[in-house]
Amino acid sequence: MAADHLNPEILHRLIPERAGKHELPVLEERYGQPQEIRYEKIENSKEVRACLRLRYEVYRYVNFIGENKDRLDIDPYDFHSTFLGAYSVSGGRKDLIGILRIISGDKISKTASFIEKLIRTAADPNIRSISRRPQSLPIMESFQLPESYFSCFQKSSSLDNSIHPYEVSSLAIRPEYWLHSIDVGLYYLLILDSWLHKPPREYFLIAVHPRARKKYEKLGMKIVPGTGQVIYKRFNQLAIAMITDMETLLNNPRNYGKTCESLFDSFKKNKFFTLMVDKRSHFNHINNDKD
Repeated sequence: MAADHLNPEILHRLIPERAGKHELPVLEERYGQPQEIRYEKIENSKEVRACLRLRYEVYRYVNFIGENKDRLDIDPYDFHSTFLGAYSVSGGRKDLIGILRIISGDKISKTASFIEKLIRTAADPNIRSISRRPQSLPIMESFQLPESYFSCFQKSSSLDNSIHPYEVSSLAIRPEYWLHSIDVGLYYLLILDSWLHKPPREYFLIAVHPRARKKYEKLGMKIVPGTGQVIYKRFNQLAIAMITDMETLLNNPRNYGKTCESLFDSFKKNKFFTLMVDKRSHFNHINNDKD
C-alpha cells in the first residue's frame, strides 16, 4: 500500500505538520550491538493478532489511520492474506518488530478463521461491520489496472492471461528498527515462501509513495502501464502502482537470488531463517540447521 512501502528515512516527513506522532510502546534496543532477527510466516491466532496490533500501532504512530477500541488494524483483504513476520530474538524471547502481507486475488488464506473471530468479537463497530472485499486486490480500489492483470480472478473471463499477480502490502516496522533494513529480510521471506507456494508465486503488484519509486525500481519493479500518481484510497497519500516478476526480483542488484538460494534449504527444513543485523544495515547469516 502507498503508506506501507516508504523508506524509513522519509516516513517522518509525511506526517501531517499539525499532528504529532502517537505514542508507540518502545522495545528495549541494544544500540551498537548486532541483533538476532528471526523471519517466519505467521500462522497461529496469537501471532496474527500481534501482527494486526503492530500494524495498528505503526500506522497510528505516523497518523495514517484513526483510532479504534480494539487497537487492531483489520481490513477485508486480511481474509486472503499470508502474513510474514520479523522477530527480534533475545534471551529466549521473541518480539514482533516487522510485518508484511501477500494478498491473493482468488484464494482464502489458512488464517482466515482467525481474522473472522477477531472481527466477530471486536468491540469497535467499524471492525464488526467488515465484510467482503470490494475488489480482488486493494490496489484495484485506487488504480485502473490493465484488464489482463486481474481478469484471471474472473471465472467468466475468456482472456488468455500470462500473469497471475499477488499484491505485496502492509509493510510495517517498529520505528526503533527503521534503520536496520528489516524490510530486506522480509523480502527474502517473501521470495522463499513464494518458492514453496503451490503453484509458486511469480508476479507481484505493489503501491508505493512516489518518493520511494527509485528504491523499488532498483529492485526491478516497473510502473504499471497506463497508470500515474493517484491519491491512495485508504491513507489519503499519493501513490504509484508498480509490478515485478520473480525472475526480475531475483536478478536485481541486491543479489536477492543468491542470498535466498543460500537460505532455502534451511528455511524449507525449519520454516524460518535468522539473520544478524545492526544499524549499518549489514546482514550476516546464522546457520539454522539442527541435528
